[in-house]
Amino acid sequence: DCDGVDLTCNSAQRINGKWSGETSQHHPIYFSVSDNLIMTFEYTITIPGIVTMTTEISGSPFLEKIDSNNQFSISSNYSYGSYWNLKNGEVTFNGKFSNDSECAGTFLIDDPAGTITGRWNAIVE
Repeated sequence: DCDGVDLTCNSAQRINGKWSGETSQHHPIYFSVSDNLIMTFEYTITIPGIVTMTTEISGSPFLEKIDSNNQFSISSNYSYGSYWNLKNGEVTFNGKFSNDSECAGTFLIDDPAGTITGRWNAIVE
């Protein structure tokens, strides 16, 4: 902590680079980090028996800030189906950097077909 009592001040580690990994659905996940800011995030998810989709999201000037506990949460809306039968859902990825080269977390897909949960991990390239 940074209350002035301790001789050291714990803060978030500096995490930079291009990250890649895999989800428990055996799909790739990619994201880029600069100065503890997530700049881009790309994922592939499957709604079993319905659809598999890949999405890349980015922010301006950044997508999400990594907090002082080296954690982040990113949510993304998606749609699939036809004009007459459009389905909308949301996926949320939660992650924690265990060090400057490893990151892991969970994902939750909130879809009209049901809720799907899983895990993911990534390493810096």
